[in-house]
Amino acid sequence: MYWEGHRRQDLIRFGKYKDMSWEWKGGSAIGNTTLSDYQLIFPIPNKELKSNKNLSQNPGY
Repeated sequence: MYWEGHRRQDLIRFGKYKDMSWEWKGGSAIGNTTLSDYQLIFPIPNKELKSNKNLSQNPGY
């Protein structure tokens, strides 16, 4: 379980995240493989947006 947190980032880095399918990917029990590009990045937390006015939210969030 220690390295599990790296899996998503590695799949995105190597261009495999949108191609692979697994249960509950994209919130679907069958493993939705049609993800939007904005789902490859995380939203910026509101706390960070409020503390730094130079930041803007990532597109799609």
